[in-house]
Amino acid sequence: MFFFFFPYSTDSPVYHFPAITIAMIAINVVAFVLSVIYPEAVVVYWLTHGDGLHPVQWLTANFMHAGILHLVFNMISLWVFGLIVEGKIGWWRMLVVYLGIGIVQNALIQMMMLWASEGASLGASSIIYGLMAISLLWAPRNDVNCVFVLIVFVYVRSFCFDVQVMTLASFLIGLDLFGSLATGLAMSTELLHTAGALVGAAVGYWMLKTDRVDCENWDLFSVWAGKHLMTDKERQALAEKDPAYQEEKRQREYELRRGAVNKIRMLVAAGRPQEAYEFYRKKAVVLDNWRLPEADLRNMIAAFHKSGQWAASIPAMVELLRSAPEDSANIRFKLAQILVQKERRPAQAWNVLCKVDPTSLNEKQRQFYAGLKQIIVKAKQENPYDSVDADW
Repeated sequence: MFFFFFPYSTDSPVYHFPAITIAMIAINVVAFVLSVIYPEAVVVYWLTHGDGLHPVQWLTANFMHAGILHLVFNMISLWVFGLIVEGKIGWWRMLVVYLGIGIVQNALIQMMMLWASEGASLGASSIIYGLMAISLLWAPRNDVNCVFVLIVFVYVRSFCFDVQVMTLASFLIGLDLFGSLATGLAMSTELLHTAGALVGAAVGYWMLKTDRVDCENWDLFSVWAGKHLMTDKERQALAEKDPAYQEEKRQREYELRRGAVNKIRMLVAAGRPQEAYEFYRKKAVVLDNWRLPEADLRNMIAAFHKSGQWAASIPAMVELLRSAPEDSANIRFKLAQILVQKERRPAQAWNVLCKVDPTSLNEKQRQFYAGLKQIIVKAKQENPYDSVDADW
C-alpha cells in the first residue's frame, strides 16, 4: 500500500499575476534537465557541508533537485504557496522574498555545518517551507485544494479535499519540527525544512507588522483578535485603544500643528494675514481641539491692522476674545472702537462694550471706557437703524 497527497490550488485572493512563481518553476525545471544531462558538472552547485563557505552555492543549491519526484512535488507546492504570497505582494517583492529565504537559510546551514565531515543539501524545499510559513501568517483561513492518492497493488483511488492553510501548514511544519527535535537537531531534511520555515516566518511577520503587505484583516493575528468579523467602524475603535496607535496619533497631530503654526507665521511675516487666517480656520476643522497660540493670533491681528484690514480682523479678534478672557476688557475696547469708528456699526459696538464690567477696570481703562461709550452713544443717535448681528 502506498499513499500520498499534494496541494494544487487555493482560494486565496490573487491581486498580482504570479510571474515570479512561474519563472522560478521554469528555472527549477531547466536546472533539473541540465543536471540530468551534465550530472557531474552541477555537483559543484550543491550546498556542501564541511568544505568552507561558498556564497554562490547559497543561491544555486535552491535550484538543484535530487530526482524527478523531488522536483515535481516541490514545484506543485511552490505553485500553491507562491500564488498566495506573490498574489499579495507582487513580482519584485516576491523575487526578494524567494531568493532571500533561500540564500539566508543556506548560509546559516553551511555555517552550522562548517565542522561536518561530508555531505551536501539541495532543493527548493526550504524556500517552499518559508513560503508556507508566510502563508500561515498572511492567509490562515483560506483553503488549499488538495488531491489524496491511495495505491494498493493495482488498485488506485484518488479524491479531492480542501484544507485550511493554517491546518495544512501547521501540520507539515510541526511534523518537521518534531522530526528535527527528535534527532537532536542533527542535519536532516526535517531540519532544512524547519530552518526555511523559521526564516520565512521572520520575513512574513516583519512585512506584516511594518505594513508592507495588506491582508485585509485576515492575517493570523487579526483572526485571533476577531478583527476579520468586525466592521470597519469596530476595527477603527479597537485600533484607537492601542497605546502605540494613540502615541503615533499624538505625534502625527503634533507635527501637523507645528507645521500649521510655522506656515501661519510665515504668511503673517510676509504681510498676508488674510491668507494666514483662512489657512488657520481650515486647519482648525481637521485638527481636533486645536487653537492658534495667543501670541500668534495677536500678531495676526496686528498685521491686519497694520495693513488697514479692519473688517477682516474682526473674526480673529472675536476668537482672541474667547481665547484670552483675562484680557477681555482691552480686547473689547479695541473691537468696539473698530466697529464704531471704522465699520460704522454702533449697535454692534455697544453690544461688545456693554459686556465690560466698569468696576473691574483701573483708572486709565475707566477713562477710555467712558470716552468710547460717549462715541458709541453719539454714533447710535446718528444711526438709530443699526442692528446687532452677533452676540460677542
